[in-house]
Amino acid sequence: RYNWIPENQTWRLYSSVPRDNCDNYNLCGAYGNCLVNESPPCECLTGFKPKLFRNWDALDWTQGCVQSEEWRCQAKNKDGFQKFSGLKMPDTTKSWVSRNLTLDDCRVKCWENCSCTAYANLDIRGEGSGCQIWFGDLMDLRVASVSGQDLYIRMPVSPTGSSNKTTANEESLKGGQRKKLLVAIPVSFLLVIMIVLIFSYCYWRKRKLKGNISQEEGDKVHEDKFELPFFDFTTIVRATNNFSSDKRLGQGGFGPVYM
Repeated sequence: RYNWIPENQTWRLYSSVPRDNCDNYNLCGAYGNCLVNESPPCECLTGFKPKLFRNWDALDWTQGCVQSEEWRCQAKNKDGFQKFSGLKMPDTTKSWVSRNLTLDDCRVKCWENCSCTAYANLDIRGEGSGCQIWFGDLMDLRVASVSGQDLYIRMPVSPTGSSNKTTANEESLKGGQRKKLLVAIPVSFLLVIMIVLIFSYCYWRKRKLKGNISQEEGDKVHEDKFELPFFDFTTIVRATNNFSSDKRLGQGGFGPVYM
């Protein structure tokens, strides 16, 4: 957008888009949420999974997401709405609006039409008013810079019949936690392996040293048996007259020598 400046007779740039990667139209496909501060930026909304996992893993999100559980129109525990906050509203090409319906009326009208996939207030001022409903896949979703309008997406409800409430910020937080978990699990596994290897090496080293010492002691005993006689301490004391100086022959590197 350019603004005309009469004083200078020139055009001045006011704003331009896209400002970020999530401003590109429908980057994450149907039911894919674009998180500008995440890498990769695309994630399926809660209750949805990638339509083609191989494409998703290859950073191709054009096929978008599908519901994780089986959905059946107007079936008990298989048809309800989940509240999402902090999202930019989907592409409104396939939508319908009414200024007169309340939010409850909007919910009923959407639920009665099996082609309806989401609904929201048309005007969020005050307590909210009006109705806007979407048909077909929800396209071009992203976290909104300014939250305020809630979007109710059609999907299977919990066994209790109550709808869960999820915000876009919680979506981002859960995504970050899942990524941290994916990193933490292999790192923890590697640490455990390293600790086991270290303890195994120390145990093997200790056993080896103990074996060497035992062998050396055995060799020494063997040499003692065949080369030198063995005397107990009492015999040595008596033979040296209690280590008397007159029995001392001299001093060596390992101590005095007695006759």
